[in-house]
Amino acid sequence: MTGKLAKKKVYKIELLIFVVLVISYGYFFRKLDWNGSTRLDLAWSIVDNHSLSIDAYHENTGDKAFYKGRFYTDKAPGISFLGAPFYFIASKISMFFQPSSALVDYIFKIYIPTFFVVIIPSAIMGVIFYRLTNLFLNNISLSILGTMSYSLGTIVFFYSNMFYAHHVAGFLFFTAFYILVRSTNIKEVDKSKIFLSGTLLGLAILCEYPMMLFAIFIFIYLFIVSKSIKPLAYLALPVCLAIIILCIYHYACFDNPFKTGYNYEHLSYFAKHHAQGISGIKLPKLSRIIKLTFGLKMGIFMMHPFLLFAFPGAYFGLKSKKKREFLFFIIISAAVVLFYSSFKFFAERFLITAIPFLCILAIYGVAKLKSKILTSIFTALAGISSILMLFATGTDVLTHQKDAMFYHNIFHCLGDSSIYIFFEANLFSILFEKTRMLTLIPIIAIWAICMIVFRKINRQTKKQII
Repeated sequence: MTGKLAKKKVYKIELLIFVVLVISYGYFFRKLDWNGSTRLDLAWSIVDNHSLSIDAYHENTGDKAFYKGRFYTDKAPGISFLGAPFYFIASKISMFFQPSSALVDYIFKIYIPTFFVVIIPSAIMGVIFYRLTNLFLNNISLSILGTMSYSLGTIVFFYSNMFYAHHVAGFLFFTAFYILVRSTNIKEVDKSKIFLSGTLLGLAILCEYPMMLFAIFIFIYLFIVSKSIKPLAYLALPVCLAIIILCIYHYACFDNPFKTGYNYEHLSYFAKHHAQGISGIKLPKLSRIIKLTFGLKMGIFMMHPFLLFAFPGAYFGLKSKKKREFLFFIIISAAVVLFYSSFKFFAERFLITAIPFLCILAIYGVAKLKSKILTSIFTALAGISSILMLFATGTDVLTHQKDAMFYHNIFHCLGDSSIYIFFEANLFSILFEKTRMLTLIPIIAIWAICMIVFRKINRQTKKQII
């Protein structure tokens, strides 16, 4: 009976995590930028024009390739492929809402594909993160704290409602690893689960090209824990299939299976830099590593200082019984930072793949330090970071640069006194025609209620650390 009650409690917690994250992520109606537009353009073109060319929509983006008189997205096509079925269904439903309006067009063309391809997987990611964290901590309170810190207190929040592929690919990669951890922690390796892990890994590669490199570490991990080459075949089969699909797509667009949209950038500025090295990838630069980690404007440890606990977490993790997994966390985090520091165009969003692993290291560090003061400091830092991320997600910044108006995230405008804060549209502002700070209050209220419910569910739970 006790086991059934414990299982019921776990399901309640996971359901609550999922619901809170869906509401938090889905609350905002984000405007499109070049990156999101080019990915949606391909989804729209597949459905509306049965074409891989984005000729009919290319004017809404500068992130595009130009080849033989036609325009294509310059991104990996995976997220567009995933979004096309949802846009197809939404486009059929939208026919019943005539005459159309800007809001109706936004909901059916942008919001619905984003909701099912980005927001829902991002919320599921929170549940998967909770499960993996609790596997290492065996402490419900700290696992919840780590999950909410990751899901709401990092840039994951900011990108969980935009039609970008970074977080979707990160979710697929993380879940692929989680499945392997669960399947290899039992006496006999489950081949079907390994195949499922490979399928998710293949989808991640379809969404983001760099996942091909990061996938290598998944293969190495499986080989180390299984001590056999045979399971690698089940992992490799769907990954190879995904790569073949990519090659077919490239051939259909650019007459060459090994050429991507980055090889045919339309804007000369992008074309110039992607022509350097291997599609713009050169050796990592120390200056970029510093900017991505401790830089004021995009440094991950500056934006989210609670992640500094990842350093003691790494130390304790390497001394634990699960040191192989913790070593994987450290290696993949370092690999992501090093790889993206070799890009001319680098940004904090590229680190999204590493953030869940850093967060697990951080909350593990808190657990092993066993200090109420340090736990309180972590909680306070995570809370502040969550509010900042809410503000960053719910606003945009209009700033004047070089005689042109550009929108930026607030962190990119630190120290700029001539900024105008623009509040994004959200459910509250649309329903009640309210604007500015008032529209963020419902989300804060939901978070407060969520904390109370978590406390109630977990009040009698005993704390046990590995």
